[in-house]
Amino acid sequence: MTAILGTSIIRDVTLNYVKVDPENPTDPFGTLQWECQIVAPADRAEELEGYGNVKPVKDDPSRVAINLKRKALRKDGTENDPVVLVDGKKQPISAKIKIGNGSKGNVKVYRREYDVAGRQGISTIMTAIQVTDLIEYTGSVDFDIEGTEADDSEF
Repeated sequence: MTAILGTSIIRDVTLNYVKVDPENPTDPFGTLQWECQIVAPADRAEELEGYGNVKPVKDDPSRVAINLKRKALRKDGTENDPVVLVDGKKQPISAKIKIGNGSKGNVKVYRREYDVAGRQGISTIMTAIQVTDLIEYTGSVDFDIEGTEADDSEF
């Protein structure tokens, strides 16, 4: 199935590396943007090809992933609308909630043609994420300390 131009929804995917805080876009390679990786079973690879560069998930050939983004600034320098974030009942979720890897949801995208500086193609722009099963990222790291004595001088 080829992705169509205009708005569409990529349903029932796993969400990883969700960075959509309107006040804190990421800055890879000097471009402010919001981003998310979506993962689905490998048998959906053909469906996902129309939305981005499909890659096999490292260490799990039964799944594939694509990266989606939305630029924080338009070409003329004005601010772009941030990615909308809602729950399974379409109620707004605070972008301050950190969506952990493995959360489930649906992603709304907009596809359009472009012709810039002799380069032509179709771009996919992430516009909204619906989180249907939230795994909140807490950032905690837990590990066992071996031995009975701890020497803080090494830290």
